[in-house]
Amino acid sequence: MNKNFTRILVAVVAAALLYVGVSYLTKPPVEQGSKEVTIIMSTKLEGQVEEVFKKTFKTDVEMLGDLLEEGVVRAYFTIELSGNKSDAYGRFIVAINEFKTEDMNKGPWWTYDSKTNETCVSAGYCSGIDATPVYDKDVFEFTYTDSFE
Repeated sequence: MNKNFTRILVAVVAAALLYVGVSYLTKPPVEQGSKEVTIIMSTKLEGQVEEVFKKTFKTDVEMLGDLLEEGVVRAYFTIELSGNKSDAYGRFIVAINEFKTEDMNKGPWWTYDSKTNETCVSAGYCSGIDATPVYDKDVFEFTYTDSFE
């Protein structure tokens, strides 16, 4: 074997192991078992805020994306997601019920936050839906908005 090829192979393997190790160590802890979670969905268009959905329910899912899927299965709301769970940032919300983002450059868009989720609070923001763990007594607020004020 060529020495350069061996060096490149060793570097690639080391980089892959480092990536897997960092990904594992920085993964937020999940809470297994039954939890009670509240989802609130609102619109904020042209400065006017209107709550369109609020539901507290028991679940045993571990990630926010799975919680949203469970809400669809339970017929609480409909949702359209784009992307895949395995993508770098996971999936993102395109539509909930009749509120759909038609133009990603102009909006309105779906945003979400939580003032109770320890991962969101410690980071100062909620990560992607497939990277945000769900804990007991969490409240997630989803807003369909035309501004980021």
